[in-house]
Amino acid sequence: MFVRLFLTTTLIVVGTILVVILLVGHFHRKYVFEPLFKDTVTFVSSYIDQWQRTVKAFDASYNPIVRDLLNVLASELETYGELSDEQITEILTKRLETLSMQYIERVNWYLISPSSVIERTNYATDLGLDIASVVPRYWAARLEPLKPGQFLIEGLSFEYRTNLPRIYGYRRLSSGWILEIGLALDPVIVADLWESVEELTQNSRYVERISLYGASFAPFGNYPPLDDEEKQCFSKQEAENDFVIQNLKGSRYKIYKNWIPTTQAGIDWSGKSAFFTLRVLMVLDFSETESMKKALIVFLSFAVAAGMILILWLSLGVFRKISEPIKRMLVEIKQFQASPLDESGDHSVETSIKEISKLQESIQDMKKQIRDQLTSLYLANRNLRQDIEKYKLDIFIDPLTRLFNRRFLMQCLEDLQRSASNIVICFLDIDSFKMINDTYGHHVGDIVLKTFVEVLRSEVRKTDLAFRIGGDEFMVLFPELQIQEAQQVVERIEKKLPNIEFEDFPGLRISVSYGFSRWSKDCGISIEEALKEADLEMYRRKKEKYEKTSRIRPN
Repeated sequence: MFVRLFLTTTLIVVGTILVVILLVGHFHRKYVFEPLFKDTVTFVSSYIDQWQRTVKAFDASYNPIVRDLLNVLASELETYGELSDEQITEILTKRLETLSMQYIERVNWYLISPSSVIERTNYATDLGLDIASVVPRYWAARLEPLKPGQFLIEGLSFEYRTNLPRIYGYRRLSSGWILEIGLALDPVIVADLWESVEELTQNSRYVERISLYGASFAPFGNYPPLDDEEKQCFSKQEAENDFVIQNLKGSRYKIYKNWIPTTQAGIDWSGKSAFFTLRVLMVLDFSETESMKKALIVFLSFAVAAGMILILWLSLGVFRKISEPIKRMLVEIKQFQASPLDESGDHSVETSIKEISKLQESIQDMKKQIRDQLTSLYLANRNLRQDIEKYKLDIFIDPLTRLFNRRFLMQCLEDLQRSASNIVICFLDIDSFKMINDTYGHHVGDIVLKTFVEVLRSEVRKTDLAFRIGGDEFMVLFPELQIQEAQQVVERIEKKLPNIEFEDFPGLRISVSYGFSRWSKDCGISIEEALKEADLEMYRRKKEKYEKTSRIRPN
């Protein structure tokens, strides 16, 4: 008893601790960790979004310059035709000297062929670059649709290979080529972002590190380079629409977010530009909240376990008063199950609990009722078996053919409607049977019936049911069979019958007419209608045989 109590107490305590761990873990994740996680990520994203709004001022200042340079150079190219690289560079340099703008380090020009390849440029790094291959969606959505004379001026972005700040502009020439102008800006205009990110990392309780990368995965500043796994995470669609979470050991997480700028209103940058993507890698550490959760779990586990143990010991006395009488009653019930008619195991259980006494009385009454019912059932079953053995042959079996009769057919149809999903019904009628009786006598007619039944039995399956429902009328039920398959069985019977010879009556030959119908639970007709359909089909065949025979028989 002590061992059992110890095991029970241990199981309850362990189960309680597991429940506490699950509940605290659930509430911590739902009401502490997830809101905190979301707020931290949102805070960092909002900070970067706030910074990108400040670059709109650069768009307003430098976009007109890019448009002016595109107009000037496009006009020269359209007027004078082919210009050398030096002439193009000189034209842009002279034009830029007339404009006094800060932060412009240099201006680069590009001539892009209709097939998207940079064929000429004064920026050797990009010579031969296939834009459709590097940024296919940007080429297809932004550059390729440009018509001759149309402009496309982009906002502040980062160069694909170097991450240097640039403003790009494009114009489609009449030749089909695209002229591109790129203003290379002083990196100081975005340097405050990197410094602010470092300051944000130092002041946040949960942000361990923030690293910034360009569209080509090149790092800004001194951030560590990305490995292949990190590049794959940035390449996922979730990193563009929302963010990708990578769970590190403990309570540390990596967050991958592709920040798409919105410096030009009304443009959906998602999925269109790789040049204008800022990849943000955040490493978050929630060890502090995890430690708080563990401490809370330990405290609640001890408190709940202590309470459960106390309640268990207080309930032990009451449990014993209830369990002992119930155990004795269970023993009596098992004895009753093994031998319900044996009354020697009935004993009165002494208890001070009123409810258990009433339960015992109810059990005794139930046992008495069950004994009475079992006795009645035994007598009824014995009489029924005797009656069945005595009358079943007379009731259900045809005495001449030993097939089932019409009475058994009615019962079978009721059972099959409940159990079978598909039944093929076949009516069979021996042709000219009345003439056989009249010509050869009824004793020969009986021989013909028995011979036909022998052929019938040899062809049907064991699961098929054959009935004699009248003098020369028979029926076969084919459960779970298709009409074509049942027809093959009957056709074999039909072919065998003309080959049967009767020794004393050499001129006697027999044939059969038949008709089919099919019934299923979802066919929409009753089984009685299906029987009538098979019967009519059989008589139709018989009539056709009769008419055919009448036409060829001499008058």
